[in-house]
Amino acid sequence: MLQRLSSARHRVLAAWMSLQVEYQGSYSDQRLQQLGHYMDELGPLRVLLVCVLTPLPCIVLSLMKEVPPLAPPEAGVYGNGVFFARSWVVLCFMAVSALLQMGHGAPKLKLSNLQIVIVSVLAATFSDLFMVGLCALTYFPLPFGLLIVGPPFVLVIGICFTYISGPRWRADPSLFVEVQRQLVVYQCQTTLPFVYPLYILGFVSLTGWNQVIFVAVLPIIQIIAKNWISRALGDDDDQKPQCVIFVVEVYNALYVSNVLQTASSWASMAAVIVVDLVQFWVSMLDIV
Repeated sequence: MLQRLSSARHRVLAAWMSLQVEYQGSYSDQRLQQLGHYMDELGPLRVLLVCVLTPLPCIVLSLMKEVPPLAPPEAGVYGNGVFFARSWVVLCFMAVSALLQMGHGAPKLKLSNLQIVIVSVLAATFSDLFMVGLCALTYFPLPFGLLIVGPPFVLVIGICFTYISGPRWRADPSLFVEVQRQLVVYQCQTTLPFVYPLYILGFVSLTGWNQVIFVAVLPIIQIIAKNWISRALGDDDDQKPQCVIFVVEVYNALYVSNVLQTASSWASMAAVIVVDLVQFWVSMLDIV
C-alpha cells in the first residue's frame, strides 16, 4: 500500500514538473556571455532612458488614435470612414509588431523593412475591408471588431511570412522548423485575446462562491499557454523566457486586473489575489 502511494506521489510530482516551463531548458553559454558583456557596458543613464522611453511609442499611439473626431454610430458604416481609417492604422502597427517579433525569434528569416511594410499594409487592408463588409451586412459598430478580424489578419500574415521566407527554408529545410515555431507562438498570442474575454464572461455571470471557485480556472489557462509556447519552441531555450513573459504573463496581468474590477464580492477579489500570489510563489520556488 505504501509502495503504491509512493509511486502515485512520484507520478503526480513528475506530471507537475513536466508542466512547469521554468524547469524546461536553460540559457546557452553564448546568451550568458552576451548578458555579461551588456551589463559591463551598461550605465545608469541608459537604464533610466530605456525604462522611461520604452512605453512611449505605445502611449503616443494610443493617444493619437483618439485624436480624430468620429461620426456618431447612427451615421452608419459609410458615414464612419474615419473609424475604419483609424482601425487600418492600428492594424498596420500590429502587423509591423508581429513581423518584427517573428524576425527577432528567427533571425535567419528576418524580413526586410520594405517587406514588412508591404505585408503590414496588405494584412491591414484585407482585415479592414473584411470588417467593413461584415459591418455592412450585420451591425455597426461591430462588438469586438478587432477580435473578429483577428483570424483573417493572422491568416494573411502567416501566408505572407511563409511565402517570403520560402526560398530560404527551401534551400535549408531546417529553417522551416523556425517558420513553424514562430507561427505557433503568434497563434498562441492571438488566441489569448479570445480566451480571456470568454473567461471574464463566465466570471461575471457567476456570483458568490461559484465565482470564487471559478477563479481556479485562471492558473489553468496560464499553464496551458506557457506549455503551448514552450513546446512550440522546442530546444530554442533562449527564446522561451521572453516569449512566455511578453505573451502569457503580460496578457494574464492585463486581464487579471479586469477580473478584479468585475468581481462581485470581496471574497472573489481575495481569491484572485491569492491565486496570483501562489502562482508567483510557485514560480520563484521553481527557479530557486
